[in-house]
Amino acid sequence: MNYRFTVPNGTYQLELRFAELKAVDPNDRIFDVVVEGQLAIPALDIADEVGDFTADDHTVVVEVTDGVLNVRIIARQGFMTPILNGLRATDRRTCRPERPFGADDGGPASSGGLHSSC
Repeated sequence: MNYRFTVPNGTYQLELRFAELKAVDPNDRIFDVVVEGQLAIPALDIADEVGDFTADDHTVVVEVTDGVLNVRIIARQGFMTPILNGLRATDRRTCRPERPFGADDGGPASSGGLHSSC
């Protein structure tokens, strides 16, 4: 799984949202998350880490120098394909004080969905 976002160069907070939305045993789905060519989350096993039907959120701060934010999710072990339930990239220069979940002012840091402070 590859995601590419054209963005201005700078520092970004990347929020990655995972969850097993059906019954899955540990070791059935293990994968790596690579951001900007660097291993950001090694050997993620959601079922082992938090169980089924539970959010497993990770935050990574990354520097983009080529105008493209790259995220790769690579299968490591198990028979199930990797998953990503949500992703939000926030330009650290536009961070604002925390606002309520679901508030969306349409500004440059807006994703139209999940929100948190920087």
